[in-house]
Amino acid sequence: MKRLLIVVQRGSRLFFAYSPSFIKLFLLRVRGASVGKGVRISHGSWIRAKKVSIGNHVRIGRDGYLETGELILEDHVFLGDRFRIAGPKSIRMGEYTEVYENFEVNGFEYITIGENCWIGERTFFNAQADIRVGNGVCIARECQLWTHGYFAPILNGYPFKFGPITIQGDCWLAPRVIVLPDVLIGKNVLLGAGSVVTKSIAPCTMNVGIPAKEIATEKEYRISLDSKKKEEMLREYLFKKLTLMNYEVKHSGERMVCAKGGHLFTLQYITPLDSASISIETLQGENIFFFFGKMDEKTKSLITLNKRATYFDVERREYLKKSLRAEILLKKILNENMIRFNRLSITGDDTR
Repeated sequence: MKRLLIVVQRGSRLFFAYSPSFIKLFLLRVRGASVGKGVRISHGSWIRAKKVSIGNHVRIGRDGYLETGELILEDHVFLGDRFRIAGPKSIRMGEYTEVYENFEVNGFEYITIGENCWIGERTFFNAQADIRVGNGVCIARECQLWTHGYFAPILNGYPFKFGPITIQGDCWLAPRVIVLPDVLIGKNVLLGAGSVVTKSIAPCTMNVGIPAKEIATEKEYRISLDSKKKEEMLREYLFKKLTLMNYEVKHSGERMVCAKGGHLFTLQYITPLDSASISIETLQGENIFFFFGKMDEKTKSLITLNKRATYFDVERREYLKKSLRAEILLKKILNENMIRFNRLSITGDDTR
């Protein structure tokens, strides 16, 4: 009977893995999963979880294996080919997070990965304790996160260590960084290639070496940009990118009107001095506003209440998510150039 059960389980896995994507999605929904629109699970991949929530336009690569208690993938998550995720109680990935080929996870605790993260090829997470990654974190290829360290017999007095790993927002781990147990990496930390992190790291610092040591603070390597310079950079980049994508871009004062086929939207760059002049009702198509500096609540309220409009707050690096076509397009373009905006936060999050 046990052998028959194993054969049946393997048969059901093979049927799920090699079925077309629409059949996989149908089976997940039949089992009670929440699955959004535009989702694709590629050939050879299968999912086994007690609770599944998959957002809109999620892409899951080929020949992957995912077994967990709870799976939460938010909108526009990308999970590359040949992933192996086995055992964690829960794995959650925030919107617009991209995880590339041969990503591997083992262990039985909780893994949380924030929004706008980038995880490179052949990266490994060991989840014997919790792993938490904040928003806008880059973990480059072949990095390793270890929440345990032991092998020699502990009853004979040999050392061992267990502990969670937390990587706060906007960190960059260069290729082949190794993070050891019970470590907290603060916000805006840069880690040089091949570094080994053995203890917690202060925020806003650059660290390199084995073991990793601080070599500079953020004040020494970060350039300060005023609002005018940020606006110039943003205008130039979006104009070039949209033109390359065959959008017809016309300037009208502070506005850029963009059209391609039946898609029409307007970009407008707003400073506190000219916020009172906004008139949303007269604009055609979808309307995207970029705020520079603190904006008055009346202006934000006007945009919030309009179904065809949303805004990006450049200073706070947040945007109001409405899933407009232009919003999704611009969000992807900006992410490609490492200009990341998180969803507008209602409550604080110390890992952002």
